[in-house]
Amino acid sequence: MIETTADPGLDWSRALDLVGCPDGPVRLAFQPIADLRRGVVAGYEVLARFDLDGYPPYPLPWLAAAEREHRLGDLERAILAKALRVRPQLPANTFLSVNVSAGVMLETATSEVLAAGGDLRGLVVEITEHERVLDYDALRTAFASTASAGALLGVDDVGAGYASLGHVLALRPAFVKLDRALVTDLDHEPHRRAAVAAIGALTDELDGWLVAEGIERRGELEVVAELEVALGQGYLLGRPGPEAGDLAPEVADLVRHLGDHEHVALPVGRLVRETPMREVDDAEMRAVMRTANGRRSLTGERSHVVLVDDHGAPVGLEVDGELVPGGPRPMCVMPGEDVADVALRAAGRPASERLLPVVCCDALGRAIGVVGVERLTEALARSRTSG
Repeated sequence: MIETTADPGLDWSRALDLVGCPDGPVRLAFQPIADLRRGVVAGYEVLARFDLDGYPPYPLPWLAAAEREHRLGDLERAILAKALRVRPQLPANTFLSVNVSAGVMLETATSEVLAAGGDLRGLVVEITEHERVLDYDALRTAFASTASAGALLGVDDVGAGYASLGHVLALRPAFVKLDRALVTDLDHEPHRRAAVAAIGALTDELDGWLVAEGIERRGELEVVAELEVALGQGYLLGRPGPEAGDLAPEVADLVRHLGDHEHVALPVGRLVRETPMREVDDAEMRAVMRTANGRRSLTGERSHVVLVDDHGAPVGLEVDGELVPGGPRPMCVMPGEDVADVALRAAGRPASERLLPVVCCDALGRAIGVVGVERLTEALARSRTSG
């Protein structure tokens, strides 16, 4: 349930009728989501604003009114459709994140709006936390066609409302966004720091990206950077605006300075080797998942090919021309992740997967290349020796 009120003195039914019109009151604002290692914009959250005389400009009263009028789906789909139309205007190599409540995601009309968007690479659908998910299987099924078009799943406001760790485990999202209540005063409250570290560890295990929302002070940013949270959002980094802009130069410099903290010895992206990519169809993807364990040793120099879907996302590996096991996709990392962290996660994989290379991906989940375990081990040893 949306925790706000809609002024009952306003004609909300008429206002909601206007939302779907081409010249209706919905306008969009874009808040940057920063890469906290590189000090650049990785993506944007699209936020709704409303321009109708006598009505509030911010979304919560509109969402509350739509929920009361049983028209929440109509309102969210109008925002979603407008967001899909502006995606081609985004800067290169950035994603767009749009909020959709779980119940609305289950509606056929929502799938139709998303399908009309065509190629959905670079879109993140964030499931919001204000209602309980009663059927995770149904939600995953509803999102399947959207995922096949290239979109990624996110979970909003983790740590508040219904967005619990169980929610994350059930959905296995690509993006996990911390609730701002966990980030506020993070530098003054150790228990919040511990909670963020725990959610970060879970996100790493799921090969996802953690986003800290609501960063408003330098002290909060310092702790978020120290905890190696990948992505950040908040007024300190950039306020919502009518255009998808860059970080202010002084903000970018601050983020890069804080992201270069002492124990991040070497980003894994420096170890990536250019690797052949081969697109596979659905039948081959199923074959990848059926491949039996028991391949020969993967130590030593071997030829690697990354199997990708039609969006460039990794779905499997070939080593010396043979499919190897490892589940629906290999272990994936971002270029800015610390070698030590990646090596630790790689070593924690099941024995049958432990010697497989990890695949480095960009912010849109597209494969860049691979890093072999032997290169990880060598780089880790060198960094410890030189330190």
